[in-house]
Amino acid sequence: MLILDYPNWEQPTLIAESLPKSLFELTPELAEIDQLLNNPVFEEPIITRLYAYH
Repeated sequence: MLILDYPNWEQPTLIAESLPKSLFELTPELAEIDQLLNNPVFEEPIITRLYAYH
């Protein structure tokens, strides 16, 4: 899914700490969609267009 990953960021935000952990878990259906969208065939054109407007 088109989410920015911060691999070195380990400090949770105050808001993230106050919310239930279940809100950050994907349902099985959404996890499958997320995995499909992580495929570069789908992701690259979106990223290319996104950066073309900046």
